Amino acid sequence: MSAAYPHLPEATAKLVDLPVIERVGYVLTDRYVYHEQAADLIRHVDFMVNKPRGVRPTGMVLASPSNSGKTAFAEALVRRYTSRVATDQHPASRPTVMISMSGAHQVRIPAMVDHRSGNS
Repeated sequence: MSAAYPHLPEATAKLVDLPVIERVGYVLTDRYVYHEQAADLIRHVDFMVNKPRGVRPTGMVLASPSNSGKTAFAEALVRRYTSRVATDQHPASRPTVMISMSGAHQVRIPAMVDHRSGNS
């Protein structure tokens, strides 16, 4: 705990003493706040990225109302799965994460039809 800022965690107190330009840069840095409700999504993406290669590709559709964090989630995934240079301990990796949001707001889902009863 910092003597100058006893109410702040040590890591936060260190930021307060930085020059203004560095504090502003820290505040403006993109961050994704991992919410417990997103944990299952993150675990599934981890599974898809780390599973052995196969014939069938896997994917995930994430649909929710506007301003609910879909783009922030997608940007967090891009930062999470960056390329890794080869070392003596690990091979190089370049995870493929494709995120497509173009035209999604224009999609129309047709009414479901119950073929057994003929009702729609």
